Amino acid sequence: MKTHVLDQCQSHLIEEQRQRQRFQFHRCSNNRSANDHSLLSYNFSHWFDSWSTPRHCNHTHQVLVYWKNQVVPIVSKYFLLISIWSAVLLVSTYLKENTRERVERYHGKKRHLEPDMGKMDRLSELPDHITNHILSLLPTIDAVRMSLVSKRWRNMWYSLPVLEFSDSAVFGNSDSDQLCRFVSSCLKLRKNDLLNATDNVISKFKLVTRYYWSYWLDLVAKSNIKVLDLDFFRFESHYSIPPLNVLNVKSLTHVSLRGISLMGLHSASLPSLISLSLVSVKLKDQDLHNLLLGCCSLEKLLLNSCAGLLNPKVFSFSLKFLEIMSCTCRTFQVEAMNLTSFLCHGSPRDPMWLKLNLSPGFPSLISLSLVSVHLKDQDLHNLLLGCCSLEKLLLNSCEGLLNPEDQDLHNLLLGCCSLEKLLLNSCEGLLNLEVSSLSLKFLETMSCTCKTFQVEAMNLQSFICHGYPRDPAWFKLNLSPSETLRNLSLVFSSLKDQRLEDLISRLPCLECLTVYCFSEWKHVNICSQRLKYFTVHAYSSYVNLHDASSHEDFEIIIDAPNLRYFEFHGYPTANLSMKVPNLLEANVILITSTTSNLSWYINLLNFLSNFDCSANLCLGAYSKEALIFPNILRKVCRAPLPTLKLLKVKTTGLLLDNCDLMNSLLWAAPFVETLSIVEG
Repeated sequence: MKTHVLDQCQSHLIEEQRQRQRFQFHRCSNNRSANDHSLLSYNFSHWFDSWSTPRHCNHTHQVLVYWKNQVVPIVSKYFLLISIWSAVLLVSTYLKENTRERVERYHGKKRHLEPDMGKMDRLSELPDHITNHILSLLPTIDAVRMSLVSKRWRNMWYSLPVLEFSDSAVFGNSDSDQLCRFVSSCLKLRKNDLLNATDNVISKFKLVTRYYWSYWLDLVAKSNIKVLDLDFFRFESHYSIPPLNVLNVKSLTHVSLRGISLMGLHSASLPSLISLSLVSVKLKDQDLHNLLLGCCSLEKLLLNSCAGLLNPKVFSFSLKFLEIMSCTCRTFQVEAMNLTSFLCHGSPRDPMWLKLNLSPGFPSLISLSLVSVHLKDQDLHNLLLGCCSLEKLLLNSCEGLLNPEDQDLHNLLLGCCSLEKLLLNSCEGLLNLEVSSLSLKFLETMSCTCKTFQVEAMNLQSFICHGYPRDPAWFKLNLSPSETLRNLSLVFSSLKDQRLEDLISRLPCLECLTVYCFSEWKHVNICSQRLKYFTVHAYSSYVNLHDASSHEDFEIIIDAPNLRYFEFHGYPTANLSMKVPNLLEANVILITSTTSNLSWYINLLNFLSNFDCSANLCLGAYSKEALIFPNILRKVCRAPLPTLKLLKVKTTGLLLDNCDLMNSLLWAAPFVETLSIVEG
C-alpha cells in the first residue's frame, strides 16, 4: 500500500515538473528579448544533453510543442494559400470549358474544339482560282517568293498565266547577269507552256528592263500569248525589233511598246490585235501605215511622244478610240468611219498644227478633245460638220478655232444635236460667245477671252464660268427656260445688266451654288428652297485681299431652309445674316489683316455668332493670333458659339505652346465636345 502511494506521489511530482518546464518554454517562445532567446538556447541545450537520461521523453515532448506552436501555423498558412490558388484555377478552367460547351450547344451540335489559329495555314484553304488570281497580279519574282508562304503555293506559280519581269523594281542597279539568270531559268521552266499551241497556258508577257535579249523575244514570238508589254525606255537608245519577230504573233490582242524603234518596218501581221500602244517609239509615217495595214481588227490606238512622225495618216474601218499626245507631226489625217473617241493633245509651247480629212466625216464620234491644238486652213465649223452623234466636246488652249468673220458658236453647234457636255478652256479668238442648244446639259468655260457670253439651254443641269482674276469676264445669261439647272458656279465673273438675286429666283431646282462676290455684288440676297451647298468668296478686290477697309460694305443674306453645307472665304467685317435651320457643316476661311486690333475681334464675335446653328464648324485663319480674343473682351461679351459641339481650327505658325489659343476657343465654344487644332 505504501509502495502504491509513493508511486503516485512520484508520478505527481514528475507531472508538476513537466508543467513547470512547459511554462518556461512558453515564456521563452512568447518574449522577443535577448535574455529570452538565451534562455531558450539554454533549454534546448539542456534538453539535448539529457537525451541519455530516462527523462528524454519529456524533452521530446517540448520539441513537439514548439513545432506545433511555431512551425505548423506558418506551414499551414502557406499551404492554405496554395490550396486557395489551386481551387481558383480549377474553377476558372471549369467555367471556361463549360461556357464554351454551352455556346457550341447553343449554335447547334457539339463540335470539336477549333485548332490554334496561330498554327493553322489559312492560305492553304483558299480555292485554286482565287490563289491564281492573287499571284497573277504580282510580278513573277514576287510570285516565286510567295510560293514560300504556303505549302500548296510552292508549285502553283508554274501554272500562272502571266510572266512579268522588271529589273528596276527587283534587282535595282545590279548588272544584267542576275536578271538574265532569273529570266532564263523561268523561261526554261515555262518553255513548254509558251510553245503550247493548243492550250493558252501563258496569256501575258511583260518585260521592263534596260537590257535587250533577243533569245527572250524569239521565244515569245513562237508562243501563243495574247498580251505583250515591252518597255526598254531606260536604255540610252531605241531597240530595233525585227519585223518577223513579235509583230507577227497572230494570237496577240493587246500590244504595248515603249522605247523601241520600228524604223524600216515593211509589214506586220496582227489579225487579232485590238489595242496598240506606242510610247516613245521611233518610226516614220510609212512605218505606221504599214503597221496599221496588218491590224484589221484594231479598235484602240495610242501614239504618245513618238519621234519621226511628220504627216501621219490613219486609215481604219475598225478603229474606235484614237489618242495622239505630244507627237512631232505637223498635220494629221484621220479616216475612220467607226471612230467614237478622239483625243489630240499637243505641246503648250509648240501647239500641233492639226489638219483633219473629214470627207467621210465621223458619224459615230461621241467624244472629241482638242488640247493645245492650232487648227490650220479650216474652222471649227468644218470640224464639227460630220459629227452628228457628238456628245462631249473639249477645247483646251486651242487657237484658230474660228474665222475672223464668224465669232460665235451659235451656228457651229446647230449640227451637234446630241451634244450634252461642252468645255472651253483658255481658248483665244472667242469674242462674242453664244451657246444655244436643246440637248446641252453640262457647260464649263474657264479663262476665255470673250466679252459677252449668252447661254440658252433649257435642259442645262450644270454651268461653270471661270474668268480671269484681274479681268473678270462680262457675260449675259438667259436662263429663263432652264428650270433643270442644279449646279451654278460664277468664279471671277460678273453679270451684265442682270442681278444675281433675279437669276437665282428663276432657278427653282438649284442645289449647288458657288459665287465670287466682287464690287458689283456687294449686296447679295440668296433665297432658295432647294439649295443644299453654298460657297461664297467675298472680295472687293482680288489684288488687295488684306485691305480691311475694302471689305466692310459686304452684305450677304441667306434664306435656305434645306442648306446642308456653307463655305465662306473673306473678311469677318462682312454683314452676314443666315436663316439656315438645317445646316450640318460650315467651313470658314478668314482673311486676316496685318494687325489685329479690338475692332477685328468685335467683328469676329458678331460674325461667328451666325454659325452657332451648325453642328460642325471648321475655322481657318492665316495666323493664330487672330483667333485669340483679349481678356477684356471675354469679360464683357458672351460666347459666340454656346451650342457648338464640334470645332476644328486650321491655322499657320503653330507653336508648341497653344494654351492661349486653346483657352480662347474654349471660351468661344464652352460646350464643345470635340476640339482639334491642326496646322494647315
